[in-house]
Amino acid sequence: MNMKNWAQRNLEVIQANPVVRFMASVKLAVITMGSLGAILSVGTIVESRYNGDMARLVVYDQWWFHLVLVFLFFNVLLAVVVRWPLRRSQYPFACIHLGILLVLIGAAATQFGGIDGSMEIAEGSASRALRLPETVVRTYVNEQLVAESQVTRTLWHREGDLGAVPGMPDPAPRIVEAIPFSRTYHRVVPDTQGGPLVELALLAIGSEPTTLRLGLDNPLVSPREDLGLMALTLERTASVASFLDTSARMPAKFELTARAGADSLHLSLADLRTTGKTFRSGAISVQVKEFLPDAQIGASGLSNLSDTLRNPAVRLHVQRLDSSWEEIFYGRVPDFRFSGDRHPEISWTVRYRPEGGASQTPLLRLGTSGDTLMARCEKAGRILSAFRISLGQDIPLPFGVLHLSVGAFEPRGSLRDSCVPVDPQPGRDLPQPAVRVSAGPWGPSRWVPLNGVFTWNELGLRRALSFEGRRVSLPFGIRLDKFMIGNDPGTMQAASYTSDIHVVDSAGKPLDSSRIAMNKPLKRGGFTFYQASFANAPGKSSTTVLSVNRDPGRFLKYFGALLTVLSIAWHVLERSRLGRRETSA
Repeated sequence: MNMKNWAQRNLEVIQANPVVRFMASVKLAVITMGSLGAILSVGTIVESRYNGDMARLVVYDQWWFHLVLVFLFFNVLLAVVVRWPLRRSQYPFACIHLGILLVLIGAAATQFGGIDGSMEIAEGSASRALRLPETVVRTYVNEQLVAESQVTRTLWHREGDLGAVPGMPDPAPRIVEAIPFSRTYHRVVPDTQGGPLVELALLAIGSEPTTLRLGLDNPLVSPREDLGLMALTLERTASVASFLDTSARMPAKFELTARAGADSLHLSLADLRTTGKTFRSGAISVQVKEFLPDAQIGASGLSNLSDTLRNPAVRLHVQRLDSSWEEIFYGRVPDFRFSGDRHPEISWTVRYRPEGGASQTPLLRLGTSGDTLMARCEKAGRILSAFRISLGQDIPLPFGVLHLSVGAFEPRGSLRDSCVPVDPQPGRDLPQPAVRVSAGPWGPSRWVPLNGVFTWNELGLRRALSFEGRRVSLPFGIRLDKFMIGNDPGTMQAASYTSDIHVVDSAGKPLDSSRIAMNKPLKRGGFTFYQASFANAPGKSSTTVLSVNRDPGRFLKYFGALLTVLSIAWHVLERSRLGRRETSA
C-alpha cells in the first residue's frame, strides 16, 4: 500500500467518524456563532459601561470564552476536512474557512504572546519599564529582588490558602485572602513602640472634608502638612499650661527633616545647636559641624554676626551607606542645597520661623502632652486661640468657615492597614485589588493593596514585600523631552496631548526623535506607542501616560480578514457563474 492510498483510507475513516461529522456540522456552527455573538455583545456592553479591564475580567479572560473559540476553530477546520478532496466550485468555500482560521490563530497569538501595557514618563526623564495588567507579589532582600509570583485577578473575593509568599524562608507566610475590588485605608491603633498619631478632618460648608494624619517618630506620617491656605503641625509640648497660654510670644524656630525611603531623621533647633553631635536614623547619619544663628556670606566664606536667630545656617556632614558629603542649609533660603543635585537619594525639608512669626499663612499647631491633645491657632505672629481637643468634637476655627474634628488620637500609636470590598462604578476606574498575607515574622496578618509595600527586619536582613503590576523592560527606552496639552478654544478642557520624545538605547544614548500624538502613534521594535493620558499636578513636572502594544498576531488577523472578504466575493461570483451555466443547459 503506497502512501497516497494509506492517507486516503485514513481520511475516509476520519470523515466517517460521527464525532468529527458533528464537529463539522452546520448545526454546531450555528450554535457556536450564536454563542460567540452573544458573548461579544456582553463584552461590548461591559466595556462601554466600565472599561477594557472589566471586559477582560468578565468575558475575554474566562475559560468558557476560550472554549467557544476552540469549538469554532475545529468546526471551521473539520468543515473543510469532511469535504476533502474539494471540487473546483468548493475552492471559495475553503478559502473563506481558511481566512477564519487565520483570524482565530492570530487572535490566539495576540492573547498568549502579545503585550498590552502602559508606561508613565515624567518630563525630562526616560523609562524602559512597561507595566502590564497582570498582578504579582515580589519579595526583596536588602533592596534586591529575589522572587516573583503571579497573583491571578478574578471577579470573586477569594479566601483560603492561595499560595506561599515567594522568596521567604520556611515556613513561608502565605497569601490567605484576595479582594478584586477594594478600598484600603489606615487605622490609628495603640502601639507601645510608636509615637503620637492624630487623625483629623477639616470641614468647610459646601465642600467635602479633608482628612489628614499627623505623627511623630513615624516614617509613614509627617508631623507637618501644608495645604496652601493653611498649615498644620504636630509637636510635643513641655506643659499644657505653656501651650495654652495665648499671651506667649512664639519663639524662633529652625529645623531640618531628612528622608530616604523608609528612613526619616528630624533635627530640631536644639539638635542643630549641638556642634559635633551625630544623629542617626536607619542608613542616614548626620553630624553637626557648625551652627551660625545669624549667618553672613562674605569673601572669606560663612561668618556669624550675632547670637540672635535672624538668618540661621548649619553645616552638616552627611553619610548614607558608603557615601558621605557636606551639606549647608540656610533658614531664609529653604530650597538651597549645597550639594545641588549630586545626592538626590536624600530629600531635605527646611523650616524656619523668626521670633514672633512672619508668615501670614494661618497655622494650626497641635500639641501633645501625655494623653492630652491641644490645638493653637496662629497667624502673623499672633496666637488667636488655644484649646484642648476631645475626640469627635466639632470645633470652629478662626480661619474663615473652617471646622476641626479629631477622629483618632493615640499618644503612642501606629498605622494598621484595613481593607473592605467595594463595587465598581460605571464610568469610573476600577477599584484596585488587594491581598492579605498570613502572620509571619513581622507579626499579625497584613493587607497589601496594589502598588503597596511593607518592610521588616529579620535575622539582620531587610525584607520587603510588594503587590504590584507585572513589569517588563523594553530593549530600548523612551525619554520625554516635552509634553504639550492643546485646549479647546475658550476653555481649559484638554483637547489633545502631544509628547516629544527621544528613543534611547539601554545606556541612555539618544537614537532618534519622534512625536506621539492622540492620532499619531510611534512604532518601534515591534511595539506601538499610543498617547493615552497624562498627569499634570501643580508644582510638579508633567507626566505622559503611553499605552504600549505588541501584537504578534496582527498580520495573521488582517490577512485572514482580507482573505475572508475576497473569498466571499469569489464565492458569490462562482455561484452566479454556476447559476448561469445551469440556466443555459
